[in-house]
Amino acid sequence: MAGGTPTASVAVGPSETVWRLIEYAWYQPDGNGKKVIQEAAFIGQVSLVRASLVTVQIVDVVKNSKFAKYGIARLSVAEIYKLQEEICESMRRRIGRQTRMCSLFDPPEGRCS
Repeated sequence: MAGGTPTASVAVGPSETVWRLIEYAWYQPDGNGKKVIQEAAFIGQVSLVRASLVTVQIVDVVKNSKFAKYGIARLSVAEIYKLQEEICESMRRRIGRQTRMCSLFDPPEGRCS
């Protein structure tokens, strides 16, 4: 589907959960010694997997078990849109106008409540 527009049957809806595979290097102790997921896990081109289409067992064996030592961050699609909106609103308040980044990433109307 590269370069195409997702159809209703393949579009990820706000009620779904997606997984982000977390490398060991991205799950390290913070200043208080508590292990947390590092920001690096969500910088650049981030790949997410639909939780409804995979299992932990599949993740553990894919690519010759490359991901078996990784963790899985479960993310609500609705929460992703909500956080995106909060970040964009904060940017708008700080710079006083719509930003190109927010224009590119605003969710389609009606996608999330």
